Amino acid sequence: MGKRDNAFQRLLADEHLFVRFIRRYLRQHMPDAIDVETLTPEDVYREEADIMLAYMQKELRKARREGREEGREEIVIRLLERGMAISLVSEITGFAEDRVRELSKRKL
Repeated sequence: MGKRDNAFQRLLADEHLFVRFIRRYLRQHMPDAIDVETLTPEDVYREEADIMLAYMQKELRKARREGREEGREEIVIRLLERGMAISLVSEITGFAEDRVRELSKRKL
């Protein structure tokens, strides 16, 4: 489990911390949606909380996908730096050969 997952678990386990987090999130991303100053824990655990949690989980999945993608790109660069053929790098990483060529021009 990564640092983000641990932080998310701690956030969900502490009701007051969770409410503060939701208030801050709403102030930043949905300033006109709810009067965040009067938001109570009971309010947070209603339907709005479910929607926000689904959104946060979606964003975490997106961040993980982006991280994996960046890792695969780094592998492409390292393999190319060691002289491996573009076709083989493509086969190993799952990137199309055009994508491998693009990465080689950008990073090498």
